[in-house]
Amino acid sequence: MKKRILSIVLSIIVFAVVVALVEALVHKIYPVPESLDKSKPETIKVYMETAPQAALMGIVLAWFLATLAGCISLSLILKNQSRSAYLVFGAVVLFFTLINLVNIPHPIWINIAGPIGIAIICFVFFKKSNQ
Repeated sequence: MKKRILSIVLSIIVFAVVVALVEALVHKIYPVPESLDKSKPETIKVYMETAPQAALMGIVLAWFLATLAGCISLSLILKNQSRSAYLVFGAVVLFFTLINLVNIPHPIWINIAGPIGIAIICFVFFKKSNQ
C-alpha cells in the first residue's frame, strides 16, 4: 500500500515536470507577448483566441506526454500490478487539468481534447495492468 501511494505521488511529480518542460519549450518557440497582463483574465482570453494553433497544440501535447510519462513511471514502479493506481493518478491529473481549464480560458477543442486524451491514456494503462 505504501509503495502504491508513493508511486502515485512520484508519477504526479513526473507529470508536473514533463508539463513544465514541454510548455517551456513551446513558450520558447512561441513566446507569449511581454505586454500580456496575466493578472487579467480578459487579456488571457484574447491571447488564447489569437495564439498560433501550433502553440495551442503544444499545450495539449504537453498534457498527453506528461500523462504518458506518469503512467509509464507507475508501470515501472508497480510492474503493472495495481489498476487502482492508474485510476487515482488519472483522477488527480484530470482534476488539475479541469482546474486549469476553468481558470484559464482555452479554445473549446482544448477543453474537449485535453481531458479525453488524458482519460484514454490512463484507461489504456489501466486495461494493460494485471490487477
